[in-house]
Amino acid sequence: MKLTSQLVVLPLTILLLFSVSVGAQLNLQEYKTKYSGNQMVQLNRNEVVKIDVVNNQFAVSVTSDEDYLILNNEGVSLFSEEAIDYSSFETIRNMEAYSYKLTNKNPKKIKATNFKTKTAERDDNIFHDDMKTLSFFYPGLEEGSVKHLSYTVDYSEHRFPHGHRFFSYYPLEKSTFTIDHDTSVHLIRYDFNFDGYEIYFKETHVKNRRIWTWTCTKVPDFRVDAYAPNPIYFFPSTYCQISHYYIKGKRINVLGNLDDLVGWYAENVEKALTEQPSESLIITANSITSGIDNEMDKVKAIYYWVQDHIKYIAFEEGEEGYIPRMPNQICEKRYGDCKDMAVLIYKIMEVAGIKGKIAWIGTNSLPFRYSDFPSSIVDNHMIAVYETEGKTYFLDATSEMQSIDIPAFSIQGKEALIFGGRNEYHIEQVPVPDEQVTVYNNTTRIEIKNRKIIGTGRQTLMGYYNWIFRTRFSYMTDLTDEKKIEKFSNLGNNSYKVTKSTIQMNTNRSEPVVFDYSFDADNYVTAFEDEIFVNLILDKSIYKEKQLKANRKSPFSFDFYSDNYYVTELIIPEGMIVKDLPESLVFSSDKISFKIEYELVDNLVRMKMNTMFKFLYLQPNEFHLWNSFVSIVDKALGSSVVLVKGK
Repeated sequence: MKLTSQLVVLPLTILLLFSVSVGAQLNLQEYKTKYSGNQMVQLNRNEVVKIDVVNNQFAVSVTSDEDYLILNNEGVSLFSEEAIDYSSFETIRNMEAYSYKLTNKNPKKIKATNFKTKTAERDDNIFHDDMKTLSFFYPGLEEGSVKHLSYTVDYSEHRFPHGHRFFSYYPLEKSTFTIDHDTSVHLIRYDFNFDGYEIYFKETHVKNRRIWTWTCTKVPDFRVDAYAPNPIYFFPSTYCQISHYYIKGKRINVLGNLDDLVGWYAENVEKALTEQPSESLIITANSITSGIDNEMDKVKAIYYWVQDHIKYIAFEEGEEGYIPRMPNQICEKRYGDCKDMAVLIYKIMEVAGIKGKIAWIGTNSLPFRYSDFPSSIVDNHMIAVYETEGKTYFLDATSEMQSIDIPAFSIQGKEALIFGGRNEYHIEQVPVPDEQVTVYNNTTRIEIKNRKIIGTGRQTLMGYYNWIFRTRFSYMTDLTDEKKIEKFSNLGNNSYKVTKSTIQMNTNRSEPVVFDYSFDADNYVTAFEDEIFVNLILDKSIYKEKQLKANRKSPFSFDFYSDNYYVTELIIPEGMIVKDLPESLVFSSDKISFKIEYELVDNLVRMKMNTMFKFLYLQPNEFHLWNSFVSIVDKALGSSVVLVKGK
């Protein structure tokens, strides 16, 4: 890590002069040469967080200042429109948006126009939120224009963390983040992924102000890679929040540790958790658990009932993004978001005489941990929790058809902040189910009819494969079972067709899904002179991505660990013999393995293949494992059984 730091005390006038200095600019052609292939370069991105205490109340604002240089006509068409998203916790003021020509000595400012405020575009799963979008247009942009944008946002909630990401989708010359706060206010900070980046930190004192500044002049830019986590996982960023402050010598805590965070969160949930259950909710709880004696079976029934009967609809409007609705209301209306589902499970368990808990947790879109930085930036989700005999069950009812035996795949390995009361909470890491939990087993037997193959098969799906099939199956209501299996199996080639099927899908979500099927695929067999070539690897989707490039910066992600077995038996046609069998191949490592072998058994050629994946993320220094795996799989995919007429 190259992070330099120093403490400096400067007069305010010198500090202000320093803060607006942007250094020597290049001319347009030099920028175009330096950033060849790009439509735009961001000259600077500055953010200043200001924190004051006025009349015992916090005043928190963030001022952003950005300049962008348009490098070509494509950049003009792409970047003439701009938009700022904000929520009900934020108020925008002092906005300036204009453009000017880089080459002009006395540039004329051309102000942005067409300012419009509208409801922000929503995610498909969000029913109602309070996000607004302020959009506007830069008229007269051309090659060599500089877009300038500055504005201040006032925050009504002082407990939110503030941060800065030192990376960009586009080339960025300089990125600066400043926190200017009263010396009576004390912050905690978290520098994330700083190793390997040149980020300069400076602390400055001016009268009763403490000023922290981070500066990066070698800002990494990135491209969007396939199967990559959120870039915040691997690029640098920093975050700060108010720990405590002093009023007349008295310390007042805000969010300096986990106790403070739990105290804030408790304010949001205690009303819902302590609501007296309505008669309707009690009747519902009793009907769910009626006839069930075992407590674990009761919890399972409650969890599955909420999955099946409460429609997931996200609410993110103002405080509704943090405070769950009342369990009685959720039970009556039959819809809610993750918080609502969690407290409803909690309440039904309580009515059934079972001690449950709730938990805040971050999904796999967030890389942070409470143990590193106790902050609301860590989580974006809520679940219910059941603990028994030393085992914790993480109950995420937003994951439809999910078995109680394994956590939702999106929270594997994440830290859960489990809450049973203000003085009863702890952090626990959600386990990552090993490869023996999620198993795919596909056994097929095929025979040749001219150049066509016909066959029968059986697939057994366990763990997350089981969950995926059940979920997809429930939504394919307009398709026959055969068409559903075609979409899930996809063997042979594009002519693959399932002609008959039987599906064994027990209502017990812990039980594997098993389906038997008959199928055919035209033009699968290749013939040359007196030889016939048959590739017994019917499922060509062994890997989801080809060779990972050496210049890729992002980790390569997998949804879950898995163990995958394939067996294909080819009935040797009458009058033919095997001339050649492909060689057996093996690749083995601690995170990826592959094995394929062929054997002759009576009148059959049997291929047995196994792939095993034991990672959620491969780092760039591990890409060679994936690339070696892909190379050997490609070799296997290119090999066929060769048959000839017997003598």
